[in-house]
Order: sequence, then C-alpha cells, then structure tokens
Amino acid sequence: MSRTKSLLVIVGVAIAGYVGVNAFMIGGHLVRHREDRSALKALAVRLEAEQSRIAALEQELANLERTLGETERNSQRLREWIEDVEAQYPRGIPAGMYDEYTSVVDRYNGLIRDYNQTATQLQALQSQYAATVDSFNLQVEQANALVRKIGDIPHLLPIDLPRAVTGEVTVPSR
Repeated sequence: MSRTKSLLVIVGVAIAGYVGVNAFMIGGHLVRHREDRSALKALAVRLEAEQSRIAALEQELANLERTLGETERNSQRLREWIEDVEAQYPRGIPAGMYDEYTSVVDRYNGLIRDYNQTATQLQALQSQYAATVDSFNLQVEQANALVRKIGDIPHLLPIDLPRAVTGEVTVPSR
C-alpha cells in the first residue's frame, strides 16, 4: 500500500471513529432523556393553552373594568341630580316633580346594585386570573427545570445540532 493510501485510510478511520463517538454520545443522551423531552413537549402545549386562557381573562377583566367605570360615572351623574333636587327643595319634593324624582332614585339604586354585582364579578375574576397566572408561572418553572435536567447534548462536532436532532422544545414566554 502506498503512503498516500495509508494516510487516507488513517484519516478515514479517524473520521469514522469521530463520527461514531459523536453518534454514541448523542444517541445515549437522546435515549436517556426521551421521557423528559416528551414531558417537556406536553408541558409546552399546556403552557400555550394557559397563555390563551390568560389573554382571554385579561380581556374579560378589561370589559368588566370598563363596565364598572361606566356604571360609576352614570350613578355619579344621577346622584348629583338627586342631590341638586334635594338641595333645591329641602322641605320636600314638589308633587309635579315627585314622579321624575322617584324614577331617577330608582334608576340610581338599580345602578348601585349593578355596580356592586359587577364589582363582585370583577373580584372573582381577578382571583381566577391570579390563580391562572400562578399556575402558568409554576409550569414555566417546571419546564425550566426539565430543560436544565435535559441539558445540552454532548457532542464533539464543531457545529450546533439542528432542532430535529436535539428535540428542543420552545416554551412560550410570558
């Protein structure tokens, strides 16, 4: 065998050995962390769903806050009208105005009931939102722990391994 052929054989064996060692390292890592990667993928799906739920809750909260503000402004306007009429007629509301006055008082009382009901709904929704965000954050911590456990795939290749090989999962950030 010529010296060139011998050198090519040596280089070929070295490359084959290099590739073999990398394949062994990568394969071993993938097998060892198969369950962790599956758990991480499932967790990523749940996190995505939780993110959608959080966005929906934020929209509901905004709607309730807007309704509460409108109700408060309307009740304030009616209360001012009632106070003005009562200040104008400290000895009692005249008969000609009494029906209008009682109608406004009834509307005002209805708005106060609506306000209190909406405020109660808002408080309940805020509690639900806080619990959902806490759950989301806990799941993110679990996902981060799995990512740390899985770690980087050991390899001797001087390149980054593609996601298809590493099985990397993108966890949604908040």
